[in-house]
Amino acid sequence: MAAGADRPRGRGRGFERLETADLEQRRRQLLETTMAERIEQALLLGDLARDLRRGMTEALR
Repeated sequence: MAAGADRPRGRGRGFERLETADLEQRRRQLLETTMAERIEQALLLGDLARDLRRGMTEALR
């Protein structure tokens, strides 16, 4: 049996580094998307709170 014959092709160290870099890039994209969504939700909640305050102020007049 030739050396390395039992190892799957394309799975050398270079492939592992590429795979790790790809996973890291995907992780960063997910974190950025998550943060953007959280910021958007916070802004929407702020708008909702402002509208509720205005509504309560008008109701108390």
